[in-house]
Amino acid sequence: MALEIFVGQTAMPTDAVGTTDLTSGDSATTPVAALHAKTKGVTNDSVAGDFELCIGMSDGTLSRAMSTTANTGQATDDATKGYYDAAIAGTAAGSQVQDGGVSHNSFISGGQRVNDDVAFGAAHLCQHMFFAGCNVATKEAVLNASVDTAVNVDPGFAWDVAIVTQCRETTLEDEDPDNNGSFGFMVKDDDEQACIAVGTNNGDASPGGPSLQISTTYAGMVINPGTGALIFGIDVQEGSGTSCDVFPRIAGGESVLVAILFIGFTDGASVKRVSWDSPTSGGNNGITGAGGEPVALIHLLSRAAAYDTAEADAEAGAYGVSFITDDSQFCISGLNEFNTGGNSNTWSEPVAQSIKVRRDDGNQGALNSYAATHVSMDANGWTENWTAVEDGGAAKQVSLAFLPATGEDIVIAVPLGPLR
Repeated sequence: MALEIFVGQTAMPTDAVGTTDLTSGDSATTPVAALHAKTKGVTNDSVAGDFELCIGMSDGTLSRAMSTTANTGQATDDATKGYYDAAIAGTAAGSQVQDGGVSHNSFISGGQRVNDDVAFGAAHLCQHMFFAGCNVATKEAVLNASVDTAVNVDPGFAWDVAIVTQCRETTLEDEDPDNNGSFGFMVKDDDEQACIAVGTNNGDASPGGPSLQISTTYAGMVINPGTGALIFGIDVQEGSGTSCDVFPRIAGGESVLVAILFIGFTDGASVKRVSWDSPTSGGNNGITGAGGEPVALIHLLSRAAAYDTAEADAEAGAYGVSFITDDSQFCISGLNEFNTGGNSNTWSEPVAQSIKVRRDDGNQGALNSYAATHVSMDANGWTENWTAVEDGGAAKQVSLAFLPATGEDIVIAVPLGPLR
């Protein structure tokens, strides 16, 4: 079976009764894995108070979800993070308790059925990416303070990409102060990694100090939530056989739970990391370097001016994560405003387009920093149509491009015999 990837968006259940179907509408295929991303937003193209980055993953056997949040309208920054045995989960900004959770029930035609375990405080919109026609496994690693000491993880098959998330948690089904999390990946064939990491200290008097890094060095990062400085990097490397080695780099000094979704292609498909700058003028803009025409994209979006550089100023408060195919496109973004001069000012926003990240200027109704709609997958990348661009110069972005198997040469057999 050929690789198939499809995306969708679903409102989270506000009760803890029955099940919810998370579906795409673009495919009737039953997937073998799901990747989820959500914020606190409940309406497309509309902001909601409170910052959140939630990432969840399921392979039908093991599910893991992390959520990292920051409350809005507070005299002191009120931030929480949590790590859960769930397909999707949230933390309540400021109260250090779980805000919603669903667990895997079954993969169904076009998506995933989940059990409504813990009611979400609102019908938060969650975007999904489903995978079929490949080998998958969700695994977990516990990284400790032994810097450069590998934790070996084996999905049991030849994997091509490892998708990684963490929220600086050490205990499953627990919540702790501070908003601190990351989402990234490692491409095995090219030995290339990337991630986006966010953070905000809990209890800091406003104006607060959110932080961000976008990295092309690590698949995950734990950063100082006040300064953005790297505490330690999560380095994923190919191991022996079908395994991988996960290293904590730099002086961490603490344990961290890491969830990894491994994907292995069975039909010759591949993946490519593409680093690119957001444009400074509107209209169609082509991104190249994918090495083929993608069937799906994951964008890691920032306002950062450089890779692997701590952002702890007005560039630090905003992130975005997008799931895109030619059939559907969704983006979630969050913003934790730097240096408000008053109470904390945070928000989240889902959109049914490829890219939308707002300015960090204290006004939820402000113009976007940048916004775009996916136009096409191209021979060596893709094209976005930009309706708003960053006025402070180009910002650094990273994408994971999923590429289909290349076509085989057609050989025409001609029977030998006398010419007539």
